[in-house]
Amino acid sequence: MDKALYAFATARVLPLRATSKDAWLKANTHLGILLPSFFGRIVLTYGEDVGKLDIVISIVGILGILQLILSIIAVVFTWEESKNYYIESSISNRNLFEASQDSYERRSTRKNKTNMGSRKFGWLFHMQQIKYIRQQCVYNCDWTFSIQL
Repeated sequence: MDKALYAFATARVLPLRATSKDAWLKANTHLGILLPSFFGRIVLTYGEDVGKLDIVISIVGILGILQLILSIIAVVFTWEESKNYYIESSISNRNLFEASQDSYERRSTRKNKTNMGSRKFGWLFHMQQIKYIRQQCVYNCDWTFSIQL
């Protein structure tokens, strides 16, 4: 049962990580598209002899350096591959959790065919376990697990 709970927790945590990576990747993409467009639009609209063009060049230059640093970090730390891994692992852990739940329910119905009282409130205990794991996922998002059922 513990491995199923770990699979559930991992399936909950990894999409949060994927969302975080996706937000950084989108910010990097937007900066890479918007900065040259913004600067080019200003130069085309007002021309090169605008008095405040030096300020605009400075701002766009600083933002361009930040975008370059963000791009280098994304490539070095393989954010795109990490995001894909998190998504795939989340799906497989969710499938493991659901498969273990199905097998657990089949075993429990076989064991408790004669004892209706324990089957009546078994779901309550199970829901309390899931609630506890969800709370742990919120507070401890640095979990990584290798689940083998």
